[in-house]
Amino acid sequence: KDVAVKYAELEQTLGEIDRARAIYQYGCQHCDPGKDEQLWKLWHAFEVRHGNEDTFRDMLRMKRSVQLQFSQAHVNATDAAMALMEQGPAAKRQRVSNDMEALERQMMQE
Repeated sequence: KDVAVKYAELEQTLGEIDRARAIYQYGCQHCDPGKDEQLWKLWHAFEVRHGNEDTFRDMLRMKRSVQLQFSQAHVNATDAAMALMEQGPAAKRQRVSNDMEALERQMMQE
């Protein structure tokens, strides 16, 4: 994130507005807008200063996309954590007990 900010600022001082925009786009893909607002605020200010309506809309579209990406990652992490909690020692003992009961029933039928 810090490298993207410094590099985009360098490109702006050199007058390379399109290159600076591309750097902001790349850097913001890796920053959650809800938690890491600095880069998003800088890109917003950049688009207000140098952009037009289309580039500003592209920035907002990317922000929504990245927010969705990070929210899905959070949901997936939460699901994984819940699955691990369910697989605690008691759950494992229950599964072993059920497997043993199934084997015993199978043995009795033979």
